[in-house]
Amino acid sequence: MSNTERNCDNQTASLYQKQNPWVSLLRIIMCFIVVCDHFEPTSNTIAENFVIQYGNIAVPCFMFLSFYFMGDDIKKNRTDKIKNRILRLYIPIFVWNIIYFGCKNIIFVVLGNPTEIIGINSLIEGLLFTHVLGLANQLWFLFSQIIILIVIVIFLSYAKNDKYQNVMLIFLIAIALFIEYSGVNNNLFGSAAYSVRYPLGRSIECLPYAAAGLLYSWHLKDKNILIKICLLVASTLLAVISRVYVPTQEGFGYSDLFLLFSSTAICILTFSLPDLFKGGLRIALNYIGSCTMGIYCTHNLVGWMIQSVRSHIPLLEKTLPIDTLLFDTIVFALCLLFTTLIRCINHKLKWKWLKYTM
Repeated sequence: MSNTERNCDNQTASLYQKQNPWVSLLRIIMCFIVVCDHFEPTSNTIAENFVIQYGNIAVPCFMFLSFYFMGDDIKKNRTDKIKNRILRLYIPIFVWNIIYFGCKNIIFVVLGNPTEIIGINSLIEGLLFTHVLGLANQLWFLFSQIIILIVIVIFLSYAKNDKYQNVMLIFLIAIALFIEYSGVNNNLFGSAAYSVRYPLGRSIECLPYAAAGLLYSWHLKDKNILIKICLLVASTLLAVISRVYVPTQEGFGYSDLFLLFSSTAICILTFSLPDLFKGGLRIALNYIGSCTMGIYCTHNLVGWMIQSVRSHIPLLEKTLPIDTLLFDTIVFALCLLFTTLIRCINHKLKWKWLKYTM
């Protein structure tokens, strides 16, 4: 190993030491919930019932975290970093839709299912809007982040000072909730084409989570723990009240006030916990947490490939049940291994675009 490679490894280990392992653990748990939610375990265990009931909590938490970590750049309107963020969000959309398109069509041909081949028009839709059946449709989340980021930056550009920035964000939250609870969002996008229905409808639903992450980043991340505990208790109580008394709105999966308050409470709790993890465990948690982007991008393809191969191998069909936590765990582990492999390869290649896909 050269001195350059050794220094790079030391810098990587130092980075994983500095990161908050509780945030990484939250990312890991929520990423696993996403995998479970997409493959819908049906064995009726307590864990699987929890995933079915509360699986949609993961997206609000991820949206909160994403904008929390962009807080300084957005507040100070660092144009170059904001543009780079948009690029980093779109590169996975472009790359993974092409990979899904190629891999699935090859497998359809190999397995003798030519009628299932995905057309070029679907690929174009996937590259534009992400949400196309058969492609990397889970990447609507990145598409929605781009839309929300652009909307917030445009609105904040009219704010004269910090006070007006806060007012603008609160105004955006109020408008988004009004559009949801008045039924405008569902009426506007509910009958739209499938490829745009969910990315656009969910952008409205997810805007409050992004704004909440920004507000926390700007005003509360360095505050006294007592203030955070008070806010945590208030968010938890509001989550319970909204769950019991506020009716569920018809929408695109993320429109409830319960999700806003519960995701806020979960993230506040995560940032408020004492630093307990040391040494190798800390590095391991932070490393796996950093792989959740790669796991998220690949899990639909990996799970689909396992299911496709399984249906043609009787022994595997008998020994590997689908729609179980075991299957979800295997998919998660394989995606983690694949992400690690790509990172090792890119450690030599140093392709920036490949780094952004993971």
